Amino acid sequence: MSRTKIITYLALIFLAGAIAGGAIVLTTPSSFGVGHPPRRHGSPEDFANHIWNQMKDRLQLDDGQVAKIKPVFDSGFAEVRAIQERSVQEVEAAIRKNHEEIGVHLNEDQRLELQKMNQERQDFFKKRGEKEKR
Repeated sequence: MSRTKIITYLALIFLAGAIAGGAIVLTTPSSFGVGHPPRRHGSPEDFANHIWNQMKDRLQLDDGQVAKIKPVFDSGFAEVRAIQERSVQEVEAAIRKNHEEIGVHLNEDQRLELQKMNQERQDFFKKRGEKEKR
């Protein structure tokens, strides 16, 4: 495996972690205990372009390298987005299961409040998803 491929794969792994961690931290609504509004960095494609430009500049890639590496980077970014989507779905399923288990220990008013909290969370992520598609 060439040095360029290794660097690209390591950068993609870092990118996956940065996107996943950043998305969770920066988009957590204040009702989840974080008191600051989320920062917006544009679309996922804008973020990918930002990371790509940083990588290209820091590695001082020539035109030939850009032509070879950019498709690899784009493919890796698409894979990261697919992993994120699956992760979001898995997290949602785990939260639902957890809240069902918690619900059996709550009184009626508490169950209603938990349902309200679930709805707020679902609305938040639905709204966020709609913004990302723009």
